[in-house]
Amino acid sequence: MRTLLFHAGLPLLLGTLVYMAWRPPTLWLFVGIDAIGLSAATDRLRQWLGPLRSALPAWFIYTLPAACWAYALSAAIMITWRDAGARFRVIAAVGVFLLVVASELAQRWSAVPGIFDPRDLTLDAAASLLAIAVLWTGPGETRPS
Repeated sequence: MRTLLFHAGLPLLLGTLVYMAWRPPTLWLFVGIDAIGLSAATDRLRQWLGPLRSALPAWFIYTLPAACWAYALSAAIMITWRDAGARFRVIAAVGVFLLVVASELAQRWSAVPGIFDPRDLTLDAAASLLAIAVLWTGPGETRPS
């Protein structure tokens, strides 16, 4: 459970906090925030962290959240399938990586809302691969040195 919280929960939290603090409130995330009654807390967070925006690089605000979510999704899948045989872990790893890449490419082809950015594609793919590499080891296996 700690592994899931660390590898999936923390990146999800970081990505969401970046959105809440520095992204425009017209994004779909804010509809959900309003629906669960967190608009006032989000407003306070934006007032508190807003001044930091000018000190942050654009990639931190616009690219990092999706990469955090890509890492979290990939980690959750790898953790879910960690006790399966190597064949199933390969299928899970390839599947989640392709899902991450396809979700970004879908923006390029206007199949889903969003703005395609090659940096997003690169960082999302790298984050997915990092999670897969970090969490690859199955039961009874040791990581190569």
